[in-house]
Amino acid sequence: MCIRDSAYTLHPFYSIYYVGGEFFTKASRITIMFVGVSVKVLGMAIIHYLVEEQDRESILWLLVGPAIAAVASSIPQYIFGIILRINLGYQKEKIMKKQKNEEDDSYSIEGSYFIFYLLAILSVLAALIMSIVCLTDHNLDQSLMWFASIWISFAYDFLIFDVIITLLAKFVPALISIFKWRGFYFEYDVYAEYVKLE
Repeated sequence: MCIRDSAYTLHPFYSIYYVGGEFFTKASRITIMFVGVSVKVLGMAIIHYLVEEQDRESILWLLVGPAIAAVASSIPQYIFGIILRINLGYQKEKIMKKQKNEEDDSYSIEGSYFIFYLLAILSVLAALIMSIVCLTDHNLDQSLMWFASIWISFAYDFLIFDVIITLLAKFVPALISIFKWRGFYFEYDVYAEYVKLE
């Protein structure tokens, strides 16, 4: 299914489910989503570690901590989204050179995707290792609170924050130029040019 410049593709689940192909792969967007998930896990581990050190575990932290982790997870998503959008920009440039029948051997798209995935894997592993370090020596009650708070963080992120971003972009299209850098937005015109050349 092809969606023509839809603001709905700013939501990760919508983008991954409806849009995919050789040009704008589902794997790249799933990777960005997993980087965000690993940062949520790390954020909640750090918050629970700090809260336990202060002996202030409460239901408030079960609600506030996940919101903080969900917001913090958008930072690496933007970083990896920018890398992905730069790769898409290089692909767009290659398309334009092909349209003009110019040869271009200056840039390897495959090599840039390799770097993208390598950095993502290293980031996820680093976040998970740091989470394990933060949760070492926690009692079972704390671990259950941490696990519950991760799911609350997912709900904040995917059901509240991403929906707000999508609706804002739907009603204020100028915001798409900011939100698209998270890497989930699909630009139909570039895709259409790519298909013509294949």
